[in-house]
Amino acid sequence: ALASQPESPSVPIHNQIRGDDPLRLVGEKLIKENTAAMYATLNVNSEEKLHECVTMLRSARRIILTG
Repeated sequence: ALASQPESPSVPIHNQIRGDDPLRLVGEKLIKENTAAMYATLNVNSEEKLHECVTMLRSARRIILTG
């Protein structure tokens, strides 16, 4: 008898993104995630703190982004 292999479950790649997600859905999930992160940043920081951050970024000689 032929042994059938069970379907392999979709592997999570990043948060809500799964390995079998269509490319369009991956893009939509990334946009949603990034937008939520930006709103969270606005919600936890006062406008004064945001202005202070902008001032620091403008006066920086070098800015290194990671993540």
